[in-house]
Amino acid sequence: MRTSTRRPSASAPRFSSLGLAPGDRAPFQMGTVIDTAIAPFGCFKAGLVPVCTLPQHREIEMGELARRSEATAYFVQADFSAFDLPGFAARLASDHPSIREIIVARGVAGSRARGFDALIESVSLAQARTRLAGVTIGTEDVLTFQLSGGTTGVPKIIPRFHAEYSGLRARLGAPAAHERARGPALRAPSSTTPGRSRASSPRW
Repeated sequence: MRTSTRRPSASAPRFSSLGLAPGDRAPFQMGTVIDTAIAPFGCFKAGLVPVCTLPQHREIEMGELARRSEATAYFVQADFSAFDLPGFAARLASDHPSIREIIVARGVAGSRARGFDALIESVSLAQARTRLAGVTIGTEDVLTFQLSGGTTGVPKIIPRFHAEYSGLRARLGAPAAHERARGPALRAPSSTTPGRSRASSPRW
């Protein structure tokens, strides 16, 4: 838990130190690895806006997404496949001058990019928290851009706002709070088989 908390918090101020500001957009071409969870949460903390893409997207799709989102940063996973995503990102950035930073996870960054792990290790958690104290994010701000489903042609993106997820979090937390308020004597049993515990299901 400590590691999962530290890594997003440590990466966030480093993004800011690269000249990236709250509201800047950053496409992600990454697969199902832990860095794909850590890096976006670092962006959320810094106010950056991740743009969802697929690792299989190439020039047509990524060029359109970079243009539509006015991307300033670009995250890629070096070891997703045999395809050279860091090299592809460098070529795409040369065609889209708004992309100032390329951040590479799980591989060699190269001369045009920065390594994600190196960014994280360059700042302590205490320093990160101090630097993040000045970042202000409102519920009306865009949290991320999701890919639009069910469309043909080039991919399209949909803005999702902090308010949507804040509301969902409050709704999902309400049953647990209700259970706590009822007191232990009124809660459902926490296990059904001796020696095996199972949390009781929330009541909606």
